[in-house]
Formats: sequence, structure tokens, C-alpha cells
Amino acid sequence: VAPAVPGTWDDGGDEAPEPRKVGPARELSVLEKRYLAQALERQKTAMIKPQVVRGKAFAGTSFLPSPAAVEVVDFELGRSYRRTITLTNVSRAFNTFRVLPLADAVTDWFKVEYALPGYLSAGTSAKVTVTFTPQVNEDVFAELPVLAETGPESVPIRCLRRRVQASVLDAQLDFGSVALGEAKTLVVRFVNDGALPTRAVVEAGEEVAGESEGDGLGDTMRAALAEDAAAAA
Repeated sequence: VAPAVPGTWDDGGDEAPEPRKVGPARELSVLEKRYLAQALERQKTAMIKPQVVRGKAFAGTSFLPSPAAVEVVDFELGRSYRRTITLTNVSRAFNTFRVLPLADAVTDWFKVEYALPGYLSAGTSAKVTVTFTPQVNEDVFAELPVLAETGPESVPIRCLRRRVQASVLDAQLDFGSVALGEAKTLVVRFVNDGALPTRAVVEAGEEVAGESEGDGLGDTMRAALAEDAAAAA
């Protein structure tokens, strides 16, 4: 007996529906960007309200980040870096926050993940995870905008590329008094505190120690430190 209404018992009824295909997000037009900015501004205005406890209005930072900044040091292209910060409510009463979009210039390099915290009592906290995927081998300085009920705040973002940090520990060499025919040796120390390797080239030269005739010739040394282009690639 054929059923009057077809159902999942029909052939092919157990097959899962095809997933909906979503194409790449198109770029917003100038008008759409303006409307989006106006909507965000209305959202800020609707959310912000003064916090008054025992007749005193709270002013200042409401959510203290720990660590104090989202920082990535010595990043390399082709890798992603994940950092988690804790935002603690340091205001005098219940408060909440939401993370706003980053600046257009860097928004494609960062992914922000967090659960809407709801209202947090004073002293409680919530976590925000930021994933940085560098697109260019340049330092990045930005801010993570946070909108609290008491007003807008931000957390600094610092992402520093690998670099050479070379220095000379002995900036001056003082041989003191040296008699004719006497030899004296001093040590020059070069240090590279950076993550990018480098090479030091020491060149010896001669210069006149004084202007009057008969003054001796003193040896001078100078170091030229250069980044290794092959290592930076």
C-alpha cells in the first residue's frame, strides 16, 4: 500500500540535505560602511550609562587586562600566534563588555574569540583570545577596542617581527699609557639580542692621534653590523 503522503520512508529519505553554499563575503559599499558605523555608534550610546555607587560616579578603566597588552615578539610569516588575555571588572558594581571590530587596516590579520560574559560582578573576569596571522613582515601596532557599560576602552596590540638587535658592550677602548715597543690587548664584545642572525665585520685602520708633528699613530677599530638578507627571507 502506497502512503498518501511521502515521508522519510521513501527511497533517499535518509540522505542528509546538501549544505548551503555560501560564497565569499563581498566588500561593503561606501553607503553600507556608513550605515554600519552609525549602527555601531547607536549601539555604544545605548549601552553606555554612568555607574553610580553610594552617590559616587565611577570613572576610569573598568576592565583591567592581564597581561596588559596582546604581544607577539619575533613573529614569522606563514605562522599563526594565539594569545589569551583576562579582563577583570575593577569597577565598583556589576559591569559587562563586548569587543568591537578592529581597525580596517589590520582586521584581516586578527581573529578574536570570546563568549559574551553577561554581567560580571566586581572582581570577576572573562577571557578573550586573539589569533594573529601576519601578512607582511612589518611591525604591527593596533588596539583591541572594548566597549564596557561604563564607556569605551582598549587593549594595546604589539606584534614585532624578527630583527637584529646588535650592540657593542665596550663602546670605548682605553689603552692607557703604552710605551714604545709595548703591546697591550683589549677585548671588544659584540652582542646580538635579536632573533635574526647577523655577522660582525671588524676593520682595522689608522688615524693620527694629534695634529702636531711627531705625534704617534693610534690603531682604531670599527665594527659594521649588517642584517643577513638570506636569513631574513
